[in-house]
Amino acid sequence: IHFQTFASALNQSTMMMMRNVLLPVLLLLSGTGITLANQQPKPFATTVGQQKVVEPVSASTATETLFTSPVDTNDADAAAAVLEAGEAEEEEPPKVVAKNTKIANLVERTGSAVLVLTAVTLLIRFTGATGLKGLILAAQIGMFRECVSVTSVSSTITKCLALATHMMAWDAPHLLLNAGDDAAWVPLAFFGMFMLHIIILVFQQNASMEFGPALRDFGVSHLAAAIVVGLSSTWLGTLTEFGEKSMAWIFFPALLVIVNDTMAYICGIIVGKTKILPTVSPKKTWEGFLGAAIFTVALSKPLWMLTMGGGDAPPIAKTQLFLLAAYVSLVAPFGGFLASTVKRTFGAKDFGAIMPGHGGLVDRLDCQLVTAPFIYLYLTFMGGPNGLLAAGSSQA
Repeated sequence: IHFQTFASALNQSTMMMMRNVLLPVLLLLSGTGITLANQQPKPFATTVGQQKVVEPVSASTATETLFTSPVDTNDADAAAAVLEAGEAEEEEPPKVVAKNTKIANLVERTGSAVLVLTAVTLLIRFTGATGLKGLILAAQIGMFRECVSVTSVSSTITKCLALATHMMAWDAPHLLLNAGDDAAWVPLAFFGMFMLHIIILVFQQNASMEFGPALRDFGVSHLAAAIVVGLSSTWLGTLTEFGEKSMAWIFFPALLVIVNDTMAYICGIIVGKTKILPTVSPKKTWEGFLGAAIFTVALSKPLWMLTMGGGDAPPIAKTQLFLLAAYVSLVAPFGGFLASTVKRTFGAKDFGAIMPGHGGLVDRLDCQLVTAPFIYLYLTFMGGPNGLLAAGSSQA
């Protein structure tokens, strides 16, 4: 009887030792504790009042604490929970983005922009307005392709018909008609092409078991073509309707947009803190936005002299320059915000990768697209360049 009592007591003692000592050791070796011998000891954190006190301990002290500290014998997972809680309390060091990275990005953006501007300048120098018209048409096709790619339009016939329909509606009047020509056939051709696309859409829907994809492709393709082709076609209108200085009226606002975009980026890096649209465009700040506006207005006169022939540049009222620079600074950036909204909606970082540091054509021309129709309508309203200059020649 005494032997059985002794054996039972020994068995209970052995079980207690396994639960209190061996189990924590096994958990320690299977988890992060196995690294204590090879790494610097991690500090223990205790709380005094509202302040956390961190006390570094050695590996031997940690091991001793493990063996001497009581473990809840009613819950075999208590030791594992303690270890997991300790790991959860460890905080990752804050990620600091060095300004050197932003400066390197700025250098890359500037270099690629200079190369592209040089290439465009040389093309126009040797080909004139004809080369610029060809460049505009190529940009329209490239931007449309980027838009339908980002939005995942799959039907090739839908994309081709949408682009052709809107190029007929917007570009043809500027490219195929001269002053006094009968333009009645242009809207007739547009209507015919659009109705053809509707008929094809109905047959596509009938052949498919799903009604959503074809209708979605139809709507997205026509919306993209209307925005991209419709807005950029006003460059063609400016070229064909406003005489010998027409190219200057394209390059002058384009340079204003480039200056505004560049200064917004630089001012945002230096002093930018308050975000304008954190969800849509988290990198754009009010400081960069307003700083860019100041620089754009200040540089509008030198850019006017540069694009209009230097010392032979015609006089223009300061109020006219201010109005043009103000539009570029305060309204044109929303073309970029719209592009950012589309990218966020479809989970894309950029529309393309045609320019290092800039993305695709849409990424570079989004603000230009909003500026082009304003310049065209502004010149039309003022009676062309001569009317605009005459209105402000006495104030220049």
